[in-house]
Amino acid sequence: MENKVAYKSKEINPIVFLVLATITIISLKWITSYLFYPSESLINKIIFDLDDHGYFSRILNLLNLDFSPDYLLDYSPNNIVLLQFYYLIFYSTAYLIFGEYGFILIEYFSLFLFLYIFFKIFQELKINSYFSAVFALTVFLLPEFLTYFNKIGINLINFNIIKNLYSFNIPRPIISSIYFFWGLLLAIHYYKYKKNNYFFILIGINLALNFASYTWHFIILSVLFSILFSIEIFKNNKIYFLFLVKKIFLIFIYFLLFASPFIIILFFVEKDTILREGAIYPNLEQKKILLNHLLFHFLSLRFLLILFANTILLFFLLKKQNFYFKKTIAVLYLFFISTCISPFLFLLVTPIINEFYHFTDLVVVIGILLFFILATLVFSILVGRNAIIYKFYNFISKNNFNSLLLILFLSITFNFSYFLNYKENSNPDIRKDVNTLYNYLNKNNYNQKLNIILTFNTRVQVWWLFLEKKNLSTIHASFTPLNFHDLELSFINNLKFLNISEKNFKKIIDNKKVGWKYFNRYINYISTYKYQANSLTTYKNSKNFDNDVLKFIKSSSPLLTQQIAVPDDEIKRLTILFKKTNNKNFVNPDIIILEKKSLVAQYSDISLNEYCILTGTKYFDIYLNSEKTDCDLF
Repeated sequence: MENKVAYKSKEINPIVFLVLATITIISLKWITSYLFYPSESLINKIIFDLDDHGYFSRILNLLNLDFSPDYLLDYSPNNIVLLQFYYLIFYSTAYLIFGEYGFILIEYFSLFLFLYIFFKIFQELKINSYFSAVFALTVFLLPEFLTYFNKIGINLINFNIIKNLYSFNIPRPIISSIYFFWGLLLAIHYYKYKKNNYFFILIGINLALNFASYTWHFIILSVLFSILFSIEIFKNNKIYFLFLVKKIFLIFIYFLLFASPFIIILFFVEKDTILREGAIYPNLEQKKILLNHLLFHFLSLRFLLILFANTILLFFLLKKQNFYFKKTIAVLYLFFISTCISPFLFLLVTPIINEFYHFTDLVVVIGILLFFILATLVFSILVGRNAIIYKFYNFISKNNFNSLLLILFLSITFNFSYFLNYKENSNPDIRKDVNTLYNYLNKNNYNQKLNIILTFNTRVQVWWLFLEKKNLSTIHASFTPLNFHDLELSFINNLKFLNISEKNFKKIIDNKKVGWKYFNRYINYISTYKYQANSLTTYKNSKNFDNDVLKFIKSSSPLLTQQIAVPDDEIKRLTILFKKTNNKNFVNPDIIILEKKSLVAQYSDISLNEYCILTGTKYFDIYLNSEKTDCDLF
């Protein structure tokens, strides 16, 4: 008896449902923003509603072809900023053509592509078109469903990691996931198109896009294709080997062609950027530490449960059914296996590692995704003959109106959750203060008079740049190709302008424990992850820390790249630099924006003869140059 889910419906064009789901999800998402902040400008919504704003400045860099942006008046970079070219090209192009609306259009475009890719993957399993569309939408909703397990106290694993499957974070995973899962779809198509030159050209292009966007995806896909090629060689001996050598050469040529812009950028990028991104050059002992850590997690009960469950489901689908396409199922399982072995292979050959935790996160993401797909297939087989299930299937798939209701229900499910959490996650006090300043500047025609801003808040810095203002008094390390020394001097000059004492400067840069890790936002501001500290590495492998700090560092995970602790001798060096630095040539900013509860705001002493305070703010203290504004208007 044929499986009911695998039955092929001819009544519904599934693309209509993908388009409908995309329009519903994205439109309601932005309608929510306008419901909460109806008078807010679109550019402000873009800055505050879209996550990972750290990449926004690079979108402008690529748009303006300004690879060595010069934002600070007294400092000029000698090299270029690191630009993930294939991450950013869509946003830069869309912003050039459509302005702020380009960001929203990218969300429509990206979500549709994500749904379409999974729609094609499910079709390759020989699932009928309608259910392929529904399952694709369910994959998108999977992170929303699973994060509720953490909220209700089920902490078998950190289900928040599953958000790396797909979300609207710019540019990862909103763009990177498209490249990644397109690569998976190409792998699934391998058996169908393995004699087609054009297919291998696409593999080369896809690997280049992943290499220049998210290296971990590139490594996993490279391992997956290597496994598929090896299986074919094993089956077909030397004849196929010679044939495959030609195809691999074709892959290499197109990979090199499309990866070359990023390779050129890497060649000219500021050298301090490598250290700034948290990269280290591990010695043999450090590789052993990472290897032991990986083995510990891969032998843990949690991972073994995922591996065992997926393997049992695979065995059932390969041996006990003939409804779904077995080669596609096998490739999906190999995709998971590739994710598991990639960190080990990478560790053996690489001279440099960076944010290695992405590998382990992807094991969780792909493991859960595979379990969802395989469990869905097994479930459909086991209940496919049930009369009630069959009636439900007919009720939905044989009636366009019922199908429409199901798609709308699933789409609105995402927006309902988004709506409930929106106000809490939207930083209302921050954006209201920025909106107050934005309206004041526009209302009183001060946009052309006030051009230099001093703030340590990165969202505000990005907001300023998108107002087509290019002058910052200080800047976050990730926004610029300046070297560490210039970043330190600029930071110190700004603190001296704010009349911060040497004693309080040391308090600002001292190591601080924030929650479950050490992290100093101001050290991160001037150096990003230069001073990462964990059981694998510290800055120059130093052990010159207070005893409590050192003990905590040694007990922390070797994958904890985002923990920051500065050795005592470096704190001393920075303090001496602060003492010796003279900022007599410092150009006073036109606007100062400090977070009220920050240490910098607490220790600052700003002359009210030179600046007036914008009233009515809750999160920021906002000062405007009294010579360029009318203080009586406040």
